[in-house]
Amino acid sequence: MYCEGNDRNGMIRHDDHDRGVSYAYLEGIGPGGSHFNYVSPDFFRLVPWEGKGLRPAGYGFDSIEAIVTAAVRVERAGAGLAEGKALEARRAAIRETDQSGIIATPANSSINELVVEAARKSILADGQPARITYAAATACVE
Repeated sequence: MYCEGNDRNGMIRHDDHDRGVSYAYLEGIGPGGSHFNYVSPDFFRLVPWEGKGLRPAGYGFDSIEAIVTAAVRVERAGAGLAEGKALEARRAAIRETDQSGIIATPANSSINELVVEAARKSILADGQPARITYAAATACVE
């Protein structure tokens, strides 16, 4: 969307690919006096709710909340137990977190490393495809 003003123009552009919005003010009223800005309204925003003030929302906040909630759950799993039992209970809570896939953990995110490695090998090979192969207990990029 383009905007018009006295001897100036502006622009608002939304791109679903990177979940963001870029915009240009007619006057330098953005952060630090900027004309052009980029924001992602889905990452973090404050919204009205039934309680006092505003409530944070958006996938950025949701991600942080999920990580903190998982950490608290793991910590509480061992509360009040003897040392060995507490460790066992916390490990069980960690396994549940890994299996749920709600947050990225070392146990459930190794595919990300493989994708990055495949991209690196493809770039080094002038864009040729790189294949991720899986064996019984391991995975590699060819």
